[in-house]
Amino acid sequence: MKKYNKNTEEIKELNDSSVSYQTKNRIRFYNSFEEEAEDNYKHLASLNAEQHLINAKNLIERVFSNYLKDNKRSNRINFS
Repeated sequence: MKKYNKNTEEIKELNDSSVSYQTKNRIRFYNSFEEEAEDNYKHLASLNAEQHLINAKNLIERVFSNYLKDNKRSNRINFS
């Protein structure tokens, strides 16, 4: 894994074999809310259409989890 040091602007290799870094999620610190929003918009713009649909489906399932537990699921989409 690489470690980036902002102060010296150099990249150092971390050789830690006992730790597994399997996720790309990282904690990021921003200097302002605008910087955070801009980074978030860049991330959303980098996603393809299929990933946006997957994210929307996951959000819907999370919001309606209690309803979905009690009712059967079908593959139909109903607009009413």
